[in-house]
Amino acid sequence: MKSALIFGVTGQDGSLLATLLLKRGYHVFGVTRRPSSEIQCNLNKLNIRDRIKILVADVVDFQSVLEIVGSINPNEIYMLSGQSSVGTSFSSPRETIESFSNATLNVLEACRLSYSSSRVYIAGSSECFGNTPIKGATEITAFNPLSPYAVGKVSSYYLARN
Repeated sequence: MKSALIFGVTGQDGSLLATLLLKRGYHVFGVTRRPSSEIQCNLNKLNIRDRIKILVADVVDFQSVLEIVGSINPNEIYMLSGQSSVGTSFSSPRETIESFSNATLNVLEACRLSYSSSRVYIAGSSECFGNTPIKGATEITAFNPLSPYAVGKVSSYYLARN
């Protein structure tokens, strides 16, 4: 049975991804910073809370990420966590950028140091491109981040690419 580790499992994208992976027969582990039931409302609405192993950790804390990745050694890791509001990123730029760049680096380093063969997915955002022409962005559109949120996402992209 394949296994997946989702950082940010309680968010909209994380909970929907968990549902899809469960339907495909995966054993799903989800990481959240806060285990409270109100934070897990997406999992409860989708009736999947009892089918996921919830782990509590802060993805910005390297040691906890290393322990989780090393002990589970999942087939796939999905990095979906981070401060999710572009507007809020202006009032908390350091925390926002760390929630993406440091977290991404922690996941990648945990894989490297634990000799994990996990495939890693790092979520991007259209915010990385800033204001785009009427046709939108393509694979060759240059990044032009216009917020701390976007800077954090671009940083994550380059960390994963490197």
